[in-house]
Amino acid sequence: NAIGIISKQSVYDPVAKTAGVLSGDSTLRDVQTRLQDIISSPVSGLSGSVTMLADIGIATNEDGSLSITDQSKMDNALNNNFEAVSQLFTVNTGATSNLNSNQYGVFEQLNKQLTNITSAFVTPGYSGNGVIPTRIQSLNDQMSSIDDQVANMEVLMTQKEASLTAQFTAMETLVSSIQSSGNALISSLANFSASTSSSTG
Repeated sequence: NAIGIISKQSVYDPVAKTAGVLSGDSTLRDVQTRLQDIISSPVSGLSGSVTMLADIGIATNEDGSLSITDQSKMDNALNNNFEAVSQLFTVNTGATSNLNSNQYGVFEQLNKQLTNITSAFVTPGYSGNGVIPTRIQSLNDQMSSIDDQVANMEVLMTQKEASLTAQFTAMETLVSSIQSSGNALISSLANFSASTSSSTG
């Protein structure tokens, strides 16, 4: 189930000190909260003994999955109040007016939320973009930006390398020139010294 998958992806194991791939992701927490609210909240407009899943013995497990935790409560609701159970899941399904989300039955609330969560990303700012596809688009944009930054850094590094290579070559040339000039000077001084000695002798 969706909540179970979310819990698995976001769980932190204190013993192994490892976290799910999406641990701490705000979008995931938002989705998880939306779905849990539907499961744990009463359906607005219903009255009587059946207004939420807990009233018919359904509860959320630690991993986020749903299960029947009170079979006698479930049996009693189905045998004695079947219409109310039906309304819990289906009330206002297909209603054309824009009702608050909690005024729909559990099935319709889940359907509307899953649509809101998973609808394809169309364009930035579009209200119909799904929560998760929008997050995926954001991650893709971030990765593209990082790729661009890496590419720019590679260009700068190449330019810097070329500049350093040019400086190194220029320095080697300068050193060679200085050495040549020095050798020529030493040779000239040696010749001058020899000439002077010959003259005085």
